[in-house]
Amino acid sequence: MPNTILRLTLLLLLTVPRLIGQDSQLLAHFDYDHAASLGVKEAGVEHRGNVTIHDISYVSPKGGRVPAYLVVPSGKGPYAAVIWGH
Repeated sequence: MPNTILRLTLLLLLTVPRLIGQDSQLLAHFDYDHAASLGVKEAGVEHRGNVTIHDISYVSPKGGRVPAYLVVPSGKGPYAAVIWGH
């Protein structure tokens, strides 16, 4: 059983990047102007337990502003990131 799991994991690691690399349209979703300002504005900050929650918004490349929350754990990073949108 462990050999089967190892083989499947290796197969996925070798296959997925190749599939994604073949579809340039998928990769184009992550293109952005590195020099563009995000225009971040902070509306408020709240502390809850071991995290600080920043109520922010940023400029949308399609026009207008996008509301968001930036959740920062206490302590020294680096931290993982979760990107969620709707």
